[in-house]
Amino acid sequence: MSYTIKVVRKNGTGTLTFKSGSVNISETCWWDQDVVIDAGTYTGYATRMANKTDGTDGGNREAI
Repeated sequence: MSYTIKVVRKNGTGTLTFKSGSVNISETCWWDQDVVIDAGTYTGYATRMANKTDGTDGGNREAI
C-alpha cells in the first residue's frame, strides 16, 4: 500500500493531511522548530513523539 502524508508548516503549527480509502484526516500539528525533518519519501517513521511512550518497539511512539 502506498499513500502520502502532507504537513504544511508555519511558525510552530501546521496542518497534517492524509487520505487513504475511506480515511480522510486533516489535523493541526505542532513541533519543535529546531528539529527539521527533510521532505522526501520514507519507508518507515521519520521521527518519534517526545511525550508518547507506546511505540511498537517499546520506545517513544513513531511519528511522521
